[in-house]
Amino acid sequence: MKRQVIPFTTKEAWLTERAKDITSTEISALFGINPWLTAFELWHRKKNKDLGQFEENTRMKWGKRLQESIANGIAEDKEWGIKPKTEYIRLEGLGIGSSFDYEILMPRALFEIKNVDSLAFKNGWLLDGEDLQAPVYYELQCQHEMLVSGIDTLYLGALVGGNNPKVIERKADEKIHKAILEKCEDFLESIKENKEPEPNFERDSCFIAELFNTATKDKVVDVSEQLDYLSLTQEYKAFGEQETIAKKMKDSIKAKLLMKVGDAEKVVGNGFSIVLSETKESSYTVNRKAGRMFRIYWEKGENNDGE
Repeated sequence: MKRQVIPFTTKEAWLTERAKDITSTEISALFGINPWLTAFELWHRKKNKDLGQFEENTRMKWGKRLQESIANGIAEDKEWGIKPKTEYIRLEGLGIGSSFDYEILMPRALFEIKNVDSLAFKNGWLLDGEDLQAPVYYELQCQHEMLVSGIDTLYLGALVGGNNPKVIERKADEKIHKAILEKCEDFLESIKENKEPEPNFERDSCFIAELFNTATKDKVVDVSEQLDYLSLTQEYKAFGEQETIAKKMKDSIKAKLLMKVGDAEKVVGNGFSIVLSETKESSYTVNRKAGRMFRIYWEKGENNDGE
């Protein structure tokens, strides 16, 4: 495989190069295991050469800010010499590429950095004795980076909860690399043939709304003879009615809880807690009035609810 090494110049140039390829952060979508991206959305973004710009959440921003400190801290503990690996690498003619975090100099290896909160680590990382496994989409990302770079060793360094470093060594796996190449080939061929993947309507609903966000003025389509339209509209209406009823029930239960709680700021129960701290009126947030925050926290952080 021939590799094209593209030095980093600007963020815009980097995004343009990424849009041409399946990258290490996208590859898990082709296997149906990416928590944030489906094959359907990726297909349309690649077909339309979408640069894939998105708004970073707070966790992502702080992850980037802390990346250098985490890398240097783990490298110091391990007595590694490291350097930022800023270039973008592409496997020419295959539509596969990757960016990287760092490179370990001796022995030569890739160094991928993750900033992980304690709850995400507990729920998503598997620890079997001394054997630690990252979430499968991270494991696939690591294999993708080794495939693209030609470097057969990668260390995944994670800082858990701000003070607990974890390091996983991974070796290139030929079977996984073969699967990646086959998935990418089939996916890119489907774009050439204009055969989109089946959408996952639950996961793809927001993207589909974005995809079909314009209408042709005065265009009217008669679907009187198409029963599937009638069936879907009836389902939509039924769920809308259920949603209205559920909202009223939720509000009434909240009112019952408020009456029972009174002026307490926090209530602790068997497996749950309710936080009701006061909020101040804000001139910076539209319609933000003084009142009380109402949030229920369940054990293990699951199914938290509130407003």
